[in-house]
Amino acid sequence: MEPHTLPRPPPSPTQSEYHSAIQFYYNVRDNNTLNEADDISGRPFVLIDNVTATLLGKRSGNNSDHGQISRLLEASYRRFRYRPPLQKSYQILNHLPIFYTLLDLDLGHKIHKFIEDDISKLPVELPKLRELLPVERYRDKAEMFYKQQWRWCAMNFEWRMSKKAPSHEYIVPITARTKIEPTRDGLPKVDRKASLWVVEVPTSFVHKDIRKELGSPDDDDHAGMGSPNRETDSRYRFVVKRFSEKRKDEFESEKDIYNTIGETEGIVQCIGWYTQSEKQPNSNTETTYYNLVLELGDQDLYSAFQKENPPITFSEIQVFWKSMFNVADALASIQVLHHGIYTTYLWHGDIKPENILDVRGCFKLADPGEARVMTVSGPSNGEVPKIPVPGGTRSFAAPEKFTYRPERPIEPEVTQGSDIWSLGCVFSIAATYVVLGKEGVKQYRLLRQSAIESLGIGIGDPFHNKEQVLADVTDWHKYLRNTIRKDDCYTSKVLDLVDRHMLIIPGEQRITGATLSEELRHIDEEAIQLTEESPEHIALFIDKVTHMSKGGVSELEDVPRTISKSGTELFLEELLYPSRRSEGRPISRLIQLDREDPLRGIGTGLDPHVIPAVPERVSGFFTDAQRAMTSLARVPQETQAKPPEDPPTTFWEVEADILEYHAKHNYLIGKYFKNRVSVYGKPLGGKEDQLEKHFKNRDLVYLVDNASSMKSFWRHATYVLKVLVMRSLGYDDNGMELRFTDELDEKWRLSPKKRQSRDDFLKKMSDADPNRRKNNISKTDMSASLSLILEDHLRKNSDGRKLKRHLTILVLTDGLWEKNNNEMDVDDYLVTFIKKIPEENWEPETPLEASIANNKSPSRPRPISIQFIRFGYHPDAIARLDRLDNHLKDRPELMGASIPDIIDTEDANMDVYKMFLGSFIEDFDNKAIQGATVQDVPKRARNGADTHPYERPGILASRCLLVAIDIGKTALLIDYPSADIPLISNIPNAGLPKLSHSRTEPGAPYTSSPPWVR
Repeated sequence: MEPHTLPRPPPSPTQSEYHSAIQFYYNVRDNNTLNEADDISGRPFVLIDNVTATLLGKRSGNNSDHGQISRLLEASYRRFRYRPPLQKSYQILNHLPIFYTLLDLDLGHKIHKFIEDDISKLPVELPKLRELLPVERYRDKAEMFYKQQWRWCAMNFEWRMSKKAPSHEYIVPITARTKIEPTRDGLPKVDRKASLWVVEVPTSFVHKDIRKELGSPDDDDHAGMGSPNRETDSRYRFVVKRFSEKRKDEFESEKDIYNTIGETEGIVQCIGWYTQSEKQPNSNTETTYYNLVLELGDQDLYSAFQKENPPITFSEIQVFWKSMFNVADALASIQVLHHGIYTTYLWHGDIKPENILDVRGCFKLADPGEARVMTVSGPSNGEVPKIPVPGGTRSFAAPEKFTYRPERPIEPEVTQGSDIWSLGCVFSIAATYVVLGKEGVKQYRLLRQSAIESLGIGIGDPFHNKEQVLADVTDWHKYLRNTIRKDDCYTSKVLDLVDRHMLIIPGEQRITGATLSEELRHIDEEAIQLTEESPEHIALFIDKVTHMSKGGVSELEDVPRTISKSGTELFLEELLYPSRRSEGRPISRLIQLDREDPLRGIGTGLDPHVIPAVPERVSGFFTDAQRAMTSLARVPQETQAKPPEDPPTTFWEVEADILEYHAKHNYLIGKYFKNRVSVYGKPLGGKEDQLEKHFKNRDLVYLVDNASSMKSFWRHATYVLKVLVMRSLGYDDNGMELRFTDELDEKWRLSPKKRQSRDDFLKKMSDADPNRRKNNISKTDMSASLSLILEDHLRKNSDGRKLKRHLTILVLTDGLWEKNNNEMDVDDYLVTFIKKIPEENWEPETPLEASIANNKSPSRPRPISIQFIRFGYHPDAIARLDRLDNHLKDRPELMGASIPDIIDTEDANMDVYKMFLGSFIEDFDNKAIQGATVQDVPKRARNGADTHPYERPGILASRCLLVAIDIGKTALLIDYPSADIPLISNIPNAGLPKLSHSRTEPGAPYTSSPPWVR
């Protein structure tokens, strides 16, 4: 017999009312709860202002007496024997955070205890809580209150705040943060005193004074930081500069600098500071961090040069220079500060493009972390103030600073003119940008690098030779004056100031900040528009078309052209190309200057051959080869075909030649290539000597992408790896390594050893074959795979400065990398890694004189290099790998650094030697494998096409031809199986010629298909 159970009595009216009221409260609370950033601790906190506004009825328009607050208070008390509250609702309005915490613990009816004890703010110390909520009656409610209260009292960001966290439980309401890696000369500042973070803070925790100062929230900008619950609250973004306890003195010094500067216009503002305690893992000790909260800039000056179009019209140039003049005004305003009888002199110490930020459309001077001050009392005695000012950035530091005098036992004293020199360098670069665009900025840096290297005084790109300004800098300014637009009334006059009063020695003779500001004001007042302004609707149309053409690209990238266009289409492509304005006047003019150019008669003259030519694919003008494919230039109707100077050497040709030579001579495969001069009749042109030279002291790692997306390419990838291994056996002195992106079994790896064979590698390829994992979907995280190899090599082979052994990674991949959710994961990691390598590892190998004679920049070795070998033609993969190959070096973080491009990308069907040499040597990466010139393509190639099959029993694969243009004005003719060419529509309508081959007569069919088809 089942036990009899009494029915549960229905809740009383007061209980029902309480449950209804508290459930409404819970919903409001939960809808306004956010979490700290995951990499902080992820703790929840509540937007208390939003909760209060909703409960008071302000958001619903309800003006009843304290709305839900009255209801909650009444219901909390009356559910216990119908007793009324001991206070009225208006009496608890100053105690709401405490009331909310009590409601969370079902103790709303105890609010009177806190009011009677005059406790109105959180947090409440645990001993006091134990007194109010004794354990004998309330058990562990005091401890529960102590833990719960922190979500209701998160820190508020206030103007000029100075706050000390009472405990490690104290919550700073940062919902997302991203670390900034500051650089110096393009390399990480290993001696940096603090870490920098961009943080997001909900608007509810930002005081109205900050909102008034900074304007509207950052809801629409930089939406990719990943802060959750955007619909709950808007947010502001700040920079937090974080100092450890060991760096407290530096924190106090920088805080004092900001206090001295105050709210000076044109300076990035310090909003305030706070301390934050963190409990150490597995310990009761707390570590205190000291934080400066700073105004956030949208981008620095270098990034603006990279991303934004340079000014062209009079009004655009005027706006740009007036914004730059604001920086000079800001410097003038902080150089001399008067406080009663005291005068304070301030040195910024590190003026450079990276420390000039675009803040809401205005350039501001930032980061006085290297600043120094000197305060004197009484009237000035006329002496120029001097103090030791160490540090600064090498490229922009004045000659007299300690940066260039490491042999001195003490730091030299410098005048405030050291900051004027640095600002003059910035103005020089800004003038280059206005006249020549972002490509001009890059060329200017190369010019200074070449000048420094030719003088034998180190590396880098400073503006002086330790004693005086570089002659090439002065000549560059002369060239700019001869090239500026006729409606530019600013740039030439700014350069006059730079040459005569800023980049001069000694520092005492440089113009003062106040006088400079006055001179710049005169330039602005005297500026007169010389030409009629462009009609507004035309300018708006061009801006609209330019914006549309960017197609979501966030950076002005050098997009390679195709030749499958008519002349009209190519012209329109030039018009719509988003970086056309950014390139300003063509840099190619520097190379095309006639010997009678007026520039030759000025000073010592600027030799244009010192300046490396801009590759024609990024210069904005048609190359001869492009003109040859369009109606823009005449094409000779009949031209005798020339043999290729440097033909591609295919995988199957290399394999066949190796095996044939091995069979005849019974040599080990590893010894085959010694003194080899040709492969299957194709001359190697000294490439073997280059390989042997650069294989020395180099580790070689093959990284194979074995994600599920590589299944269809696995046989091809195995074949490519086999030939590459056969090709490299015998050159790597300590053996090669094989790794996979998905190493489910560590046995798949092949560790380096001196005696290896191709079968060792083929066995591992068979083991790691994704086709053998039927039910396992595998995706690639390329940044993680590269990180494992690169960091391990750096740890084993670096003494902190020079790499003991070099490293090349050959990556066989389809380029999809589906596990990298962020498109820029690999780019971001590689930039971070590159900056870890000391710059001395990238010193040029090619002598400067030889480089000048060949009209190119000095050849740089690649102690670290990555060669991507691409399988398939997925458009996303092609774009991703092209960006890594051609545009990674243009990242703002690497601007100003003397670091060569270390990434190369090659199609898996392409030249074997290019894959090795392109990854070892910068020259070979910049040079495409040459074939017949476009002008040499037979006439029938333009009028019609013949096709012929790959002949093999049982297989019939149609033959297709792809024509590509390289920067050497040559065409590359390549055979592909049609199954590998999904982009057939991009082949020109000119027709396809028969391809001559060294093993057959012209036009004869091939005798075999590519080996991986077998």
